[in-house]
Amino acid sequence: MANSSRKDFTVAIVGGGICGAVAAHGLSRAGVPVQVFESASKFSEVGAGIGIGPNALRALDGLGLLKAVISHSDHAEPTMRVFKFVSGSGSHEVVFDYEASMEHPEKLQGVGIYRPAFLDAVVEQLDPSMIHFHKRCTSVSSENGRSVVRFTDGTIHEADIVIGADGIHSATRHFVVGNDAPEPLAFTNTAAFRGLVPYEDLVRAGIKTELSERPVCFIGQGKHIICYPIGDGRL
Repeated sequence: MANSSRKDFTVAIVGGGICGAVAAHGLSRAGVPVQVFESASKFSEVGAGIGIGPNALRALDGLGLLKAVISHSDHAEPTMRVFKFVSGSGSHEVVFDYEASMEHPEKLQGVGIYRPAFLDAVVEQLDPSMIHFHKRCTSVSSENGRSVVRFTDGTIHEADIVIGADGIHSATRHFVVGNDAPEPLAFTNTAAFRGLVPYEDLVRAGIKTELSERPVCFIGQGKHIICYPIGDGRL
């Protein structure tokens, strides 16, 4: 249940992706005055699917977002999300199945959803007056007991608390870690590729493994492919 009492401190969120939007909703729902600053001209999420497991479902339910998220997915309700592991070669025989090894697999419910659809579900719950676009943060500083956020357009915003949700190239990170920042990001010799594919295309290509109901992991030597349904007949 939302808290109607208004808190006496303010929060600025830098970044309007999934994390920033969810944080804004949760804080606003708790009565915290919050403003969101997004560098883009509108809310947008880049990516393919997102798998929401049991713990995340409980968190969304506690934030009052679960019904909205499910309504934007292809599910009427959460479904079983335990993985099945199959060989990545040959006839794709089952290597391990969590469902068969668990006493109550039905308790591990989850939802697969398209990332932009997830963001849309959250953004629809936000008060438009708290959202500011074309606001790229350049720095955050502490002045007279307040946090000051500066933007490329020359404007500033003061708040009691700043939440950095501005991604891998974060401008807020330096304010948190300062000179203790780790070495610059470096390649780990591991690569991940994400994408969307219609389930029918895989069937026509000869894939016989059932992929429309549960997450499946095709495993191989030093590599793997994870597939899960996100709605609209896509994986």
